[in-house]
Amino acid sequence: MLGVAQTIDLIADASMVSSSCFDKYSKESNNVTEISATNVTLANQQSAAVEVLFGSSYLSTDDSIVTTAQSYEPDVLGRVAWLGYYAAFYNLEGLANEIIANITDNYGRLKKAASNYKDNEKPLVAWTMFDAPNQFNNNTGTWNVSIASYKKQIIEDAGK
Repeated sequence: MLGVAQTIDLIADASMVSSSCFDKYSKESNNVTEISATNVTLANQQSAAVEVLFGSSYLSTDDSIVTTAQSYEPDVLGRVAWLGYYAAFYNLEGLANEIIANITDNYGRLKKAASNYKDNEKPLVAWTMFDAPNQFNNNTGTWNVSIASYKKQIIEDAGK
């Protein structure tokens, strides 16, 4: 959205990337590394090699960490507003404001359109996630239903 993908060298968890453009860039360019989740020494080396870490990290105690908390934002459009936070680091606040306004407008239009559907026309929705078997869940895969507030808001805004 901001056109800054090429400035990102290190990410925490590729499975959490929601941008299809960034996902495509990271796979095609091979310039993006996923931080080691199992080797603390390697993770510290990887973290030390970048200028800024967005998020929170137990890996570094220096001033290179910029704290973020967008994943804790309960409101759908509140999550969109975080784009402005990141844009400030690139002097792209104007572009971010345009993008945020466009997304907000589109969301409002979709919400209004959804309110016109009859109950029998509305889909049944369940936000699910599969946790594959791994060392942390006794090698037992499980399905979970998400109750995240922003997902609930999307369903409610769609008229459910």
